[in-house]
Amino acid sequence: MDWKEFYDKYPRSVRDGEFLKQVGHTVRGVPLAGRELELFLAHVVRSLRLDQGHVLLDVGCGNGLITSHVARRCRRAVGVDFSRPLIEIARSSFAADNVEYHCADVLDSELSHLSPVGFDRILMFGVLQHFSRRQLPHLLRSLHDAMTADAVLVIGWIPDRSKRWCFYDTAEKRARHLGRLLVGQERMGTWWDPDWILSACLEQGLCCEFTRLESAANVNNYRFDAVITRQR
Repeated sequence: MDWKEFYDKYPRSVRDGEFLKQVGHTVRGVPLAGRELELFLAHVVRSLRLDQGHVLLDVGCGNGLITSHVARRCRRAVGVDFSRPLIEIARSSFAADNVEYHCADVLDSELSHLSPVGFDRILMFGVLQHFSRRQLPHLLRSLHDAMTADAVLVIGWIPDRSKRWCFYDTAEKRARHLGRLLVGQERMGTWWDPDWILSACLEQGLCCEFTRLESAANVNNYRFDAVITRQR
């Protein structure tokens, strides 16, 4: 799947104002709402361990909905995404005095120059599935270079390889999934094994712990988070 091509086109096909759908934050195709959305956003903030002095980098910020929410709880936030349409939506719909948005590919860009003091909080939510296992070391090096010594990096909503049949939970869904695999059009992208992430983190001098979203929605049945810090 060419994810850049997808996200250059898909947001334009979604009705104005359907911000969660634009970036795929849905359960069974329905955007998170109400209590589930509150739990979702609270989980992001809690995982980052934020306070008003932090400088946040949101990698794969999409349309800025989460970025703007988190930015209220820190000093400054920078959102980066490779989709120009999503960045344009972020700038028009989720602007704030302490937030800026940049169109850039994390694999091709230096992130550290976006903050002269580095970033002590980095968020990458619902994005890792768009990278391959081969790209993970490069991605972690790029993020590592942008982290301060005491930074917390949260990679959230990672599809769990061992739980993929909780997502493809009917014979019809499994058949479509296998068909897409044959033509390289996997709907979810990469399904991850936590051990792959842990091993790649250790190689980069990073510590990693895994958590899950506490929610009644079935999203926590097949996704997990990685909370990453520098080794001391």
